[in-house]
Amino acid sequence: MKKGWSAGKIIGVIAGVIAAVIILWIAFIASMFQLVDFFAQIEEDSIDEYEWSYDYDEDDAEDEDRYDDRGYDDRSDEDDDRSSGNGGNIGDGEYYDFENAIREDLPYQVTIQSYEKDDFTSENGGKAELSFEYAVISGDVPNSDGINRILYEEVSEVEEHMVSSADLLSENDEYQYTGTCYVTYMSEDVLSVVYVEYGYLNDQFLESYVISINFDMQTGMALSNTNLVNMNDRFSIDFRERCEKQNGRISGLSGMSDQEITEYLSNKNSLIIFYTPLGMEIGFNYYDGWVTVTYQDYEKFAKQF
Repeated sequence: MKKGWSAGKIIGVIAGVIAAVIILWIAFIASMFQLVDFFAQIEEDSIDEYEWSYDYDEDDAEDEDRYDDRGYDDRSDEDDDRSSGNGGNIGDGEYYDFENAIREDLPYQVTIQSYEKDDFTSENGGKAELSFEYAVISGDVPNSDGINRILYEEVSEVEEHMVSSADLLSENDEYQYTGTCYVTYMSEDVLSVVYVEYGYLNDQFLESYVISINFDMQTGMALSNTNLVNMNDRFSIDFRERCEKQNGRISGLSGMSDQEITEYLSNKNSLIIFYTPLGMEIGFNYYDGWVTVTYQDYEKFAKQF
């Protein structure tokens, strides 16, 4: 059996252990300072390399600033007096921008008429003004009177909106509402008419909507917008991807789930859908405004009857 350690030996061992711990601690602190310096140098080198490799120019700044949270193209009237929510234009062959496509070679004709009213007043002294365009159909087409009634319904609804809005105005408030009419597609079979509407309170943007109406010109009946395309979560995923490519990042859309987008696209009150010479424009109105995407390949999403 081994003998126990003497008191002197125990003291010596303890002293040796303490000395070793102190030496190891000093070495650890030194290595930590070296490690921090090492990573700091890596980060500095990475930043230098990024700044060298990425040349930020004025074109990049213009692309970032072009769209606001609603996805609208904020080009001035000097750039394009018919700006839209998607930032494209009919001339580029890829994306649609609001533009009239009125034809003169069909059995029916379409004219754009104007309506103005500036006597919407409130008891508090506020003032509201309406300036609106709407389409009128004439010629050899079934149910032309019924088509014109439907096209004028939007004017009537906006008038009701103006009356209720005027009641909310305070003294010296001014509310302006404008609607621009676009005949986006005309053929012997289909007519698409769109109203692009904006509301301004004291010259500041307040609200906007896009109202789309489609007609079967063989029967003279309005088409049900929700029956034109199959709307489901798969379509919404595709819509989101196309929208980001076409319009850039839209914060309102980024905050929505695929299911929420499907709900907007499936609701007749929010859905925007109409034919154009490029194919079909699809989108929706939502709390921040509206957004649309150009579908040249819309037929593969069309409902089959």
